[in-house]
Amino acid sequence: MADDRKVRILLVGDAKTGKTSLILSLVGEEFPDIVPARAEEITIPAEVTPEKVPTYIVDYSASEQTLDVLKEEIRRADVICVVYDVAGPATVERLSTYWLPFLTQQTGGKKPIILTGNKDDLQSSSSLEQVMPIMEKHKEVETCVECSAKQMKNVSEMFYYAQKAVLYPTAPLYSPMDESLREKCLSALQRVFHICDSNADGYLSDDDLKLFQSRCFETQLEIDALQKIKDVIRGDCPDGITRDGVTLEGFLFLHKVFVQRGRHETTWTVLRAFGYDDNLDLRPEYACPQFAVSPDLGVEITLKSTRFLSQLFALHDEDGDGALSPVEEAALCRISSSEPPWKDEAAIALQRNADGYITLHGFLCYWLLKAVTDRPAFFTFLSQNGYLFRADTQSVTSAVKTVEPAYTTSRQLFHCSVYSQSNETRERFLHRVGVGRYEDHPPATITHAIATEGGFSSDTNKSIVLYRSDVAPQWVDINLILTDSCEVAALESVRDIMNGIDLSKNVVVAWVSDGDMDVTQINAELLRRLDLPHIQPVTLSSDGPLPLCSELIAASSNPNSGKSDFGGVVLKMMVSFAIGLVAVFVSQKFLKQ
Repeated sequence: MADDRKVRILLVGDAKTGKTSLILSLVGEEFPDIVPARAEEITIPAEVTPEKVPTYIVDYSASEQTLDVLKEEIRRADVICVVYDVAGPATVERLSTYWLPFLTQQTGGKKPIILTGNKDDLQSSSSLEQVMPIMEKHKEVETCVECSAKQMKNVSEMFYYAQKAVLYPTAPLYSPMDESLREKCLSALQRVFHICDSNADGYLSDDDLKLFQSRCFETQLEIDALQKIKDVIRGDCPDGITRDGVTLEGFLFLHKVFVQRGRHETTWTVLRAFGYDDNLDLRPEYACPQFAVSPDLGVEITLKSTRFLSQLFALHDEDGDGALSPVEEAALCRISSSEPPWKDEAAIALQRNADGYITLHGFLCYWLLKAVTDRPAFFTFLSQNGYLFRADTQSVTSAVKTVEPAYTTSRQLFHCSVYSQSNETRERFLHRVGVGRYEDHPPATITHAIATEGGFSSDTNKSIVLYRSDVAPQWVDINLILTDSCEVAALESVRDIMNGIDLSKNVVVAWVSDGDMDVTQINAELLRRLDLPHIQPVTLSSDGPLPLCSELIAASSNPNSGKSDFGGVVLKMMVSFAIGLVAVFVSQKFLKQ
């Protein structure tokens, strides 16, 4: 919960049940000699409450206040204590005939209620036998506390339970009727278990539990405490613990015991440490925090998040073949309870093995691109899979960094827009770049591909995202124009494309073919006449990475150097043209002399 949390407790009930006496006994630490019709609102500072949360206690008196005032106080309250007289059967009956139906009508059953049986000193037997059926019928009732304002019995405990009902509500966690954890709670705890299972073997080892304790409670787990936890599980859940550690069944059983024993705060502390709110949904600031980026800045994935993704992949690549089978994919995605987002991805060319299983390279390329084009999806995936816990960081935003596009030498990621008069040629090229091998009939829906130089293991390795030109961002570093022919009509089409793009960026022209090509067909005179750069021949059926991609990265890294190994860069043309002008000027001056 947020640091500005507070608790507002409202006491209601029939007249003469002792509502005001309970408040005054708590504040004065003794039973008051004189009890007014209603106590003024009490403020208890955070530092004197068990949970260090400011608490406001509000009294209601039907003799002094109207029904409209009561409805307004109910609206403002965080928790409502319905006080009854344990020695007065009529007040017990009124719980089910008036107070609880009325409160449910006002709150929609969305605010916790504490049944408070006062005047326990006047009754030798407990009223719980009459109250339990009422509690089972009304799920918003958190608990029932029997107390005595006169004898100061359970008075502070009653208010503590009221505070806990707000800070650590039972209803989202546990169903008293079924005596079991609710489905949403089970799902959340299962995610926690899988995140903490460091080697994905289905057990929480002693080391896993110690790290879990440290991250959730900021304390060390002592050996004696660890043994007691194991004894609790072993006593009533034999399958919950083995020689290898605590199983998922044992982990869930342990939290069920915590809730049944009134230790809701333990389970809530765990859930909140893993990003859950009071409705057991991942908090937006945890799962998908705001990360505003100025239009003049770029975004890159960090080495920290790359290593996290690599470790996550390796953790679930059980056979170590460098690819995720359907079973391994399902195991990886069980934490987020979703289908693998890359499974049916048709727009991004991703490297897969011969069986069609995504490889580590393809997996990392997918998330590298998502970090740029769909940060909410990227952040959510990391959060769901425990990035904050495993990477020991305070925010998932540490997974990306902003970069100045102008500072190309310090950047790791570059962007290229790919043009072609032939959509088929462009998609065959993008598929070959992303998948890393030649295929006769690639998908016709590819818009993105990623090429890397040196992989993802270091801050010095570089990558480039190639976009189909119609989906490319405005801030690309380089433009690539593809042609499938060097005939006059094809080269004129290249010239037409160049006339319509930003020539302040480097431009590379590549002749793409499925097989061997006759480079003598490249007519240098025709290129000069059309004012085109030198053409780079690219054979898609060749094995291994395409050299062109490394050259694109080099040209993007050094846009003003003019030192590219191929002649497809506009800057190089400009330099050559300038040198020619100087030569002409010098020769003319010499002739005049």
